[in-house]
Amino acid sequence: PQHNPFQQAAPQPAQLPPQPQAPQQNPFTAQQMSPQQAAQQSAPQQQAHQQAIPHTMPQSTPHATPQASQQASPMAPPPAYAQQAPTQQMSVQRETAAAPASMRKGPSPFDFANQGGAKRPTSTEGTTGRTPQRYQALSFTGGIGEYYGIVLLNYLLILLTLGLFSPWAKVRIQRYFYSHTEFLDEGFHYLAKGKQLFIGRLVAILVLVGISFAELVPLIGPLISFFAVLFGLPWVLNRSIGFNARMLAWRDVRFNWDGTFGMAMLVFVIYPILSLLTLGLAQPLAARAIRRFYADNHYFGGASFSADIGVGSFYIASIKALIFAAFLCGIFGGIGGFIAYMALGDLFMNITSGEQLILMLSLMTETQQALLAIPFFGLILGLYMSGQYYMALARHIMIANLRLDGGIRFRSDLSGFGFAMLMFTNLLLNLVTLGFAQPWTTIRKYRYLTQAIMIRPIADMAGFVDSQNRAGFSVFEEVSDIEGLSVDI
Repeated sequence: PQHNPFQQAAPQPAQLPPQPQAPQQNPFTAQQMSPQQAAQQSAPQQQAHQQAIPHTMPQSTPHATPQASQQASPMAPPPAYAQQAPTQQMSVQRETAAAPASMRKGPSPFDFANQGGAKRPTSTEGTTGRTPQRYQALSFTGGIGEYYGIVLLNYLLILLTLGLFSPWAKVRIQRYFYSHTEFLDEGFHYLAKGKQLFIGRLVAILVLVGISFAELVPLIGPLISFFAVLFGLPWVLNRSIGFNARMLAWRDVRFNWDGTFGMAMLVFVIYPILSLLTLGLAQPLAARAIRRFYADNHYFGGASFSADIGVGSFYIASIKALIFAAFLCGIFGGIGGFIAYMALGDLFMNITSGEQLILMLSLMTETQQALLAIPFFGLILGLYMSGQYYMALARHIMIANLRLDGGIRFRSDLSGFGFAMLMFTNLLLNLVTLGFAQPWTTIRKYRYLTQAIMIRPIADMAGFVDSQNRAGFSVFEEVSDIEGLSVDI
């Protein structure tokens, strides 16, 4: 090899006695040691190295070869790449130990950014902030097969007990539906017992028997019955809504009801009478009053619901329902009339007077009379579907404006036309199967209405529920006003 004139030979250091050398280890795979252990292990080697190498050792040029460096100093420290990682690691440890705890940047088990490319979770569940959450729909997890089993067993037990098991049968059905209705992966709980419903029905039967005997009183008997029904209906409905509310719980917090008899009288009696007197012009006012009464008097624990609903929304819904009714009655009535005309048109060709028409109707067979009634069934079907259409619109308006104290909001995806078509197909299924599809159609209706409700929870949902428990609204608290009057409205 050619000699480099600019390269100076490194002086030979003093020879040291041979020392046993430890096997070389990869510094990147070696076990991490503390700074004190590293200093104790390297102290003898540094002392021997300082004694062997003069302080005036000239620096080698960049052109020095690795062979020359090894010949010049057999005890020279390992290359830079072998010492860099442990040195940096010890320095980082010293800096981390000296830094405040809030500024240390150690590995976190919740930091998924650099672990296999996984993304950091974005869920805010369990946080204590007040960041608005996304709307989440209620879910229904019930199955048709399981519900068929419950219904068949209920019918069997009702037949065997001559109807006495019907309160317990209703409790089983209510528990099934509510327990499979979930929000935030938590089902609702129906707390009523069959005994409570049985006592409530006994009271209702006694009241009806009393009204029947009151009609036997001369002169004032019918008047007594009329006022008994007039004032008894709102009282029963108000108590029934309260009972159903207090028998429902979510996450061990009861719902509650604060409606009064006076408001029930106004909503269920006065407004309907006003609607009849105005030939339906006040019907949107009555619909709005009923739904505000239902929403504003419900509570979840101590947090109240509210629904600020304008009457204009119900007038618009009524106009849409009227247009929908005219459209459906025209279609179904026209189809029914065409079928009746094609089957019976020849019978009415020569009729010129009303007497001949009455005579013809009296001479018609049952089959001909049934064919003649098809147009009327078409009109009834159109009115039924339009009524379901309006009920869906009214429910949508109430839920869309519903609020719960604490920042919880509601939204509805309910479609009036979709619900009317669902009820139409349910009616056809029950007619075709002679009622055997009734459990299936019940599941279809309940699932559609439930999953159309969307709720936007707050971030601290757990704290909100805990606050209601601490306020004394837990399911373990005694409820003094349980009367067992349950009426579906």
